[in-house]
Amino acid sequence: MPPGFAFPSFASHYDATLSLERSILKTWGSNIPVIYAQAAAAMKRLIWIAFILFAMASPALAQYDDEPKPNQEADRQAISNLEQGFAHAIQLNNSTIYNTVFSDDFTGTTYYGEVINKAKQINLIQTSPNTYEFVRCTDIQVKIYRDVASVSSLRTERGSNQGHQFNRQFRVLRLYINTPRGWRVVAQQETQLPGR
Repeated sequence: MPPGFAFPSFASHYDATLSLERSILKTWGSNIPVIYAQAAAAMKRLIWIAFILFAMASPALAQYDDEPKPNQEADRQAISNLEQGFAHAIQLNNSTIYNTVFSDDFTGTTYYGEVINKAKQINLIQTSPNTYEFVRCTDIQVKIYRDVASVSSLRTERGSNQGHQFNRQFRVLRLYINTPRGWRVVAQQETQLPGR
């Protein structure tokens, strides 16, 4: 041991703990084991009740989440038809379907990064300088989660803009919400794929 080294003194801590135990014994006497037993029994009951409630609630919650909507296939077909309708509307520069199906609080991002609302989306369709030979929507993948649907598709466009021919493809991701008036688009993201 180095010179001047002293072991830490735990005597004061031990004395404080001992005096606390003595005061508890004076106050409660010999009832301490009974109090601890009662507290332990109450805690065990509480744990068992929580376990039973959890066990009863788990299957009910799991069943609710896994249960498909009754008309899921009909909804999937309706949404696929809407996606085809959007492609046809772009080809004709007709915004009627967009006005009907896009929600008033719609937010979208164009393939060139501009954030747009419903009015801007409709304006882009109506004032497009493009002349299309065709616009097709393929690879439509619809995933329905109760009253929300995520839809990914591939849109192919061929046409011209001010005499310049184009042939391009876009990946389109749309988010639909099922309302009392039918499925409505609330969000959209377009990404132009590299040229072929």
